Amino acid sequence: MTTYIIFFLSFVIASFLFQRRSLIVKFFWFVSWLFTLFFIGFRHEVGTDWPNYMVIWNSQDGLFINALLHTEPLYYILMYLVKGMNLSIHWLNLFTTFVAITPVFYFSYQQKNKWVALMSLVAVLFIISYIGYARQAPALGLSFWATFRFLDKKFISSFLLLISASLFHNSAIVLIIVFSGFILFQAKSRYKFFVFALLLVILTTYMDQLSGRIINYLNINLLSVGALPRIILVDIALITAIIFRKAILISPFQRNFILYFCLCGLMISLSVFIDSIVADRLILYWLVIQIIVYGNISLITINNNNRVFFLIFISFLNLFVLTVWLGLGTFSPDWIPYKNFLFAQSL
Repeated sequence: MTTYIIFFLSFVIASFLFQRRSLIVKFFWFVSWLFTLFFIGFRHEVGTDWPNYMVIWNSQDGLFINALLHTEPLYYILMYLVKGMNLSIHWLNLFTTFVAITPVFYFSYQQKNKWVALMSLVAVLFIISYIGYARQAPALGLSFWATFRFLDKKFISSFLLLISASLFHNSAIVLIIVFSGFILFQAKSRYKFFVFALLLVILTTYMDQLSGRIINYLNINLLSVGALPRIILVDIALITAIIFRKAILISPFQRNFILYFCLCGLMISLSVFIDSIVADRLILYWLVIQIIVYGNISLITINNNNRVFFLIFISFLNLFVLTVWLGLGTFSPDWIPYKNFLFAQSL
């Protein structure tokens, strides 16, 4: 437990210390990226799904065609390649972690308050989600990239990234549907045909499987104790984005999309009262809003005291959610103690 707290607090300290761009900031940014890559990527026997992924790893038959025909082929193709090089599952996790964290670090760095943006994602995204969800982690990273491409009106590349994300984890299809809804009402007609065709393919290919997976979650009737506080944490960012979107974003298109996107996220969060597991998995795709909101606190308020208050508030809020989850979470014992492939002992 202490390892995760120290990992989180290191980003909090960086948020207070590094406020301006400089060579030393760039150096520590790279070091933070590298350390996070190895911290998450080389985890060992950590996370609820670790035994399940070991079963998948050991049962992989070595046939490329089987990996290619899987409903989430990108993960299985990577597994096929890693096993073909006689490497362990840790190297597969390292690569998926690279895909997962690199967009987060890149787009956080583009914000005015880059360290705050990054710090706000450490607890829920890095520690809980990326360590726990090996397939969904790269899907989340690619979806964050797709969201920023969409904000730049790069619709085709945005959807291609979302398609790639869904080939890692089918849950990313929810963003394809959400983004498509906005285009159908807002964008030019030439994009609407593309969206209709894409939605048709999704409905004919994946709908039975997705509905079956949701029904399976409902039948299992699992309860995630930590889901509600994590969703509340995301909802605070969504509401803040709605209120201050005119201060953060210049383009009317971006403001309209963020309003629509955040409202969709708030609707998704309400499903926590129906099935906490499904809601908890889907709301992760809205964590990208925290980069936009908390990465631009200086645009929300010019008063330095207010900025410090925001920073302290965000830090304590995330620390509270992390400590509550580590202490009381349904699945958190699977994260403790933290173990790493590079070290023989637990940390």
